[in-house]
Amino acid sequence: MVGGTDRTVLASRFLACLLAICCCLSSAASQEPPAIENTPAADESSTSAGETAPKPNPLSPKQRSQIVSAGVVLLSVVIVLGIALLAVVLLIGARARRLIRTPLPDCQPRDEYWFLRKKAESTPRDPLLPPDSASSTPPSGESA
Repeated sequence: MVGGTDRTVLASRFLACLLAICCCLSSAASQEPPAIENTPAADESSTSAGETAPKPNPLSPKQRSQIVSAGVVLLSVVIVLGIALLAVVLLIGARARRLIRTPLPDCQPRDEYWFLRKKAESTPRDPLLPPDSASSTPPSGESA
């Protein structure tokens, strides 16, 4: 059976592993961006009025592989964060269920006829105490 301390240790280990994975993924994604080559301006004499402007150069295989690897890294980060959020929700839910199942502390029953008792003249009463403890002392000037 897993106790409360074992769960916290398990959760802290899981979060440490998650942090290590995120650090590794962020360092892999911090590669230098591909250099943008400036294309020379097109000569007006080479293009006629009927022709369209030349198409930009397609991406090189190296640039394509960098874009694909960046996409995979981003997708894996989203998946890992989703799993981490799911684990956190499960841990918080288990703790909430455990707290709800614990019995409430015993309390004294409230006096059903509290409205029939005479008020004390100037005795301040603590609202958290039951009415029996506040009215157990006789008011000043009267004998019990």
